[in-house]
Amino acid sequence: EGACVQAYENGVIIYSPKTGAWEQYGDIRNKFVAAGSVDGSLGFPVSGIASSSYGNYQEFENGIIIANSNGIIFSYGSIYEKYLEKKDKLGQLVADINTNIGIYGASVQAFESGVIISSPKTGTWEQYGAIRQKFIEIGSVNSVLGLPFGPINCSIGFEGACVQAY
Repeated sequence: EGACVQAYENGVIIYSPKTGAWEQYGDIRNKFVAAGSVDGSLGFPVSGIASSSYGNYQEFENGIIIANSNGIIFSYGSIYEKYLEKKDKLGQLVADINTNIGIYGASVQAFESGVIISSPKTGTWEQYGAIRQKFIEIGSVNSVLGLPFGPINCSIGFEGACVQAY
């Protein structure tokens, strides 16, 4: 598709007609290669390496790689999309996506203040706060509740009350 890469002493520049030309180096480059490079779940870079309060990061067609005090972490697909919606509630990424939680092909990714759980059967939903703590107490995805089936809803008419369906 007209894509190419040029190697340099300390990194590369990756070009695609669709996404442009972007530099890549260091730990972010190493994580990108380990995740399958452009053929992996992230796709092509859509930005250069930048800095924020969360650390250094690079955005991709389908996700992000962040290098911060928690390590070098990537997020992609529906979990990353949900994170973009809920990042004010979830905080920083703290772990890579875990695809081996053992129920309905589900995946989970940990954040500073909660998780996002995704399953082809039930969708992709955030979990945080007191609801997250209770879910862990009763056995998490292996409990009688199973996987989340909807978002946390705090607008159910009772002051301060929230609910999540399973």
